[in-house]
Amino acid sequence: MVRHILTALDLNGKELWKLFDRARTFKRAPEIPVFSLLGKRVIMLFYEPSTRTRFSFEAAVDRLGARFSATEDAEQFSSFAKGESLEDTVSVCSSYGDAIVLRHKVNGAAEQAARASRVSIINAGDGSNEHPTQAFLDLFTIWEASKSGRFPRGKLRILFYGDNRHSRTVRSLARLLAVHGEDLGLSIAWMKFSGPNESGKISDVLFQELKCTRDMMCWNGTGDPEPEDADIVYVTRPQVERHAEERPPISESARINLAFAVRLPEHAIIMHPLPRTGELSPEVDKDERAWYFKQVENGLHVRMALLEMLLVKN
Repeated sequence: MVRHILTALDLNGKELWKLFDRARTFKRAPEIPVFSLLGKRVIMLFYEPSTRTRFSFEAAVDRLGARFSATEDAEQFSSFAKGESLEDTVSVCSSYGDAIVLRHKVNGAAEQAARASRVSIINAGDGSNEHPTQAFLDLFTIWEASKSGRFPRGKLRILFYGDNRHSRTVRSLARLLAVHGEDLGLSIAWMKFSGPNESGKISDVLFQELKCTRDMMCWNGTGDPEPEDADIVYVTRPQVERHAEERPPISESARINLAFAVRLPEHAIIMHPLPRTGELSPEVDKDERAWYFKQVENGLHVRMALLEMLLVKN
């Protein structure tokens, strides 16, 4: 049976442990060659621009001894430009490879593709819906920080700040933390969602889902960022490509800057899925609480582990 990764919850707690343990092995010995996917081919089908996700998947495939075929703009450089449906494109591509990594601007496109594919579909982001592999590497980053003793107290306090309503990374990570955080030894005291305008609020549906999942506090509102003794601050950019109306520029008071960072506890970490577009000042980069480039590095190892999990037959 073909296994797809369409949402962050497509892996259970035990599988996440296995994924993270393997990713940590890759991370600890990056110089050791791995040929577990020798002879395999992965198709990179990207209908939206991408830097980190696409390049980390390509690097992951290469390091595992496999090959990839890629298009960076499938809307322009595939038969989609001639009017071909997503289902037909996926059906054809599944004849050429052993897995398809798909990014699309339409919510639900990954599920649509999975119905037409004879090989594994890995959702690399579909609209504002989900971005499961980003959530896996984000959770791995938090898990590693916790395992190292970074967080000195029990339950974690997490502030999501930015355009939470339109962010697929926020949606995927929040759901993953709520459902499987405890499975990985990550107890959550509260999650707060905020931003400089109404986009800081997550949808009522997601808010109620999170509230009902675990015995933790959830808060949904707007306003300038406040550290509030947070252990983790997860920042997101304005998702301008998913807004019907033009958004005003980010005010200085709404920007995550060094003055904000130094008000956080010393053990806190600041995360961001990147790219940043003004909401997170580069001056924060030099602070020890800046962990967003660690996230980027973790993407390679987690995606290596995921490809191996899907394509190596046990």
